[in-house]
Amino acid sequence: MDAVKILHLCLTTLEFLAGSAYVLYRLCQVTSKKWLRDLICGIIGFMSAFFIFVMILRTHNMGTWYLPLQAIEYTWVVYVFYLFVFIVAFDGFRLLLHFLTKKREQTIAWIPKVRCVYYALCLIFTPVLIAYGFVHFQHPVVKTVTFEMDKPVPDWKIVAVSDMHLGTTPVKTLQRNIQIINSLNPDIVLMLGDQFVVDWRDLKKTGYWDALGELQAKKGVFLINGNHEYYHGYLHNKTPEFKQLFRDLDFELLEDSVVCIDNQMIIIGRDDTTNRKRASLETLMADIPSGIPVIVLDHNPNGMFAAERCGADIQLSGHTHNGQVFPLNLWGRLTNSIKGVLYYGYAKRGHTQYYVSSGMGSSGAPIRIGTDAEIVVVELKSTVQR
Repeated sequence: MDAVKILHLCLTTLEFLAGSAYVLYRLCQVTSKKWLRDLICGIIGFMSAFFIFVMILRTHNMGTWYLPLQAIEYTWVVYVFYLFVFIVAFDGFRLLLHFLTKKREQTIAWIPKVRCVYYALCLIFTPVLIAYGFVHFQHPVVKTVTFEMDKPVPDWKIVAVSDMHLGTTPVKTLQRNIQIINSLNPDIVLMLGDQFVVDWRDLKKTGYWDALGELQAKKGVFLINGNHEYYHGYLHNKTPEFKQLFRDLDFELLEDSVVCIDNQMIIIGRDDTTNRKRASLETLMADIPSGIPVIVLDHNPNGMFAAERCGADIQLSGHTHNGQVFPLNLWGRLTNSIKGVLYYGYAKRGHTQYYVSSGMGSSGAPIRIGTDAEIVVVELKSTVQR
């Protein structure tokens, strides 16, 4: 187990426990009946211990059986997260009144009653919000992104999907999404990493392998690794059974490799940044012919500066999920803008055009609130007169 991953999981656990403790403290403040306080303490305490248990299972890569437990726990995490956000918002409102209101004693008198009603509404509204998130996740949007370039481009339909997270995404949802992709009649399908959160040995018995086998693309399906492939044993896996699995699916896994399709398009698949020894983009692009469109697939957009430096035409990425739930999408855009890294959507820098997808799946729990699961249609247009 990578030390960085263990540290990340430990920090995530501490953040969750701190948020749970704050929610527990505030709820107990407005609860006068002992039995109700005991019930709240028991539920939050049990779910916090359950969270630690799930984190331990994740660090030991225990296969597939615990993934339903993870979905339950992460749904609870979303519930606590929104309670935390709502309670902090009310505390901010109280603090604002404290500084702006002249008659503070009168304000202090009515706030406890309002707070009690407000917390009760939050406890009711949050499950409704999560239920909406479950339903919304099941209906991905098909988004067309147009890339113009000063090169001849083939008249192909390219479909890109990222962050499928098979293991979190139910098999039936995957089957419906593949039907949508097939209905687009793609020439090429590009998978941008984090396809799997299940061990590769479990792909067949879980039903994901059969569902993926229904995917149709005239000129091929190409995929790259994401950070979850690293966690679950896909990255540079030399096991013969593993390689045969993808041969049977007729998928081409690009691990720091270059493929030229019909001498009309070059696709470069980079390993994920978790592979600290991955090849540089300069090395991968050293011998490619000029005049042919070059599409770079890199799961994590943090490496986007290399594409601009090397003069690639397009880079497609995922990883961020566009925050997955509001307001994390706003926070992610803010923090990435400080670093100068695209968080979601389209951008052009120098010669290179970028698109970072919000992903077709979800992490932890199958929920989307304030963001969309998406299937991306890549439309190429040439500005060159033929």
